[in-house]
Amino acid sequence: MKYHLGYEGERTVDGKAVAITLAYNPSHLEAVNPVVLGRARARVDLQDKATRAQTLPVLIHGDAAFAGQGVVMETLNLAGLKGYAVGGTIHLVTNNQVGFTTNPDEGRTGRHCTEIAKFTEAPILHANGDDPMPSSWLRRSPWSTVNNSGPMRSSISSATAATGTMRPTSRCSPNRCFTRTSPPTPR
Repeated sequence: MKYHLGYEGERTVDGKAVAITLAYNPSHLEAVNPVVLGRARARVDLQDKATRAQTLPVLIHGDAAFAGQGVVMETLNLAGLKGYAVGGTIHLVTNNQVGFTTNPDEGRTGRHCTEIAKFTEAPILHANGDDPMPSSWLRRSPWSTVNNSGPMRSSISSATAATGTMRPTSRCSPNRCFTRTSPPTPR
């Protein structure tokens, strides 16, 4: 697998160079998460306050691993502590309902695989992964919600593919979590 080797590169966005680093990732599910946040924390510690916001960890998960691997909960919990905080992380969860050792209905008790992250009080956004264009608001929504409400926190985004279901929109204000879905793709 190519992603096992990691990657470092640079992209130009709006005329500015953006360094991109993909951490070396073994086949052990979610093992790279604390490593990525540790590397981000090291970068944050080396930067001055004016450039600190330039570091943004992005973690990509599968639904079964997000809900079932203890390292996910440990990483989410540590990220909220002062000594481990990086200023925010985006978690992208692909709800492809493929847990190689567990059936989808036996892998969690909650409705969504991202429910374990509600304790972070971060926005949790859901979209229909079968229809990527209307779902593209996921890229913008966490920032407009989080940056205007004080210190940046983690954002968890989940895209469900091939479910063909439409879930209601709900807003749970005590946790500042948002659940929205786009309609299923017509077949």
